[in-house]
Amino acid sequence: MTATNSALRTCSEMGIKIICNCPAVDLWFICHYENPVDWTDDFKEKALDNKKRFLKKYLGEIRNAEPMNELIKKTETARINSHNLRSISTTPKAIPPSELLPNIDLIWNDIDEMGIDTRKLFSE
Repeated sequence: MTATNSALRTCSEMGIKIICNCPAVDLWFICHYENPVDWTDDFKEKALDNKKRFLKKYLGEIRNAEPMNELIKKTETARINSHNLRSISTTPKAIPPSELLPNIDLIWNDIDEMGIDTRKLFSE
């Protein structure tokens, strides 16, 4: 058993929720600008492989040096686009994911469930 599998089992036994990105956190930031569901299959494959920091480079192209305080205003768009990716996933709960899944939106969903309306925090 790998150390990762052991850690995942321990967390599960302790009731700790695990959220993993695949392949990189850059996918979450990309979701602020566009819906990866609309990408071609070839582009999705390149994104999933993420060789030579493919997603980081692509994010730089579409972000166009926009400051982070502007990006955060698009969090609701990112949540929707992340949800769209999960809705077409064949294994949306796999840890770690084997498909394009940013999953960071799940954190905001958990916070919303605690009674904090994060949508108000990130509105444009």
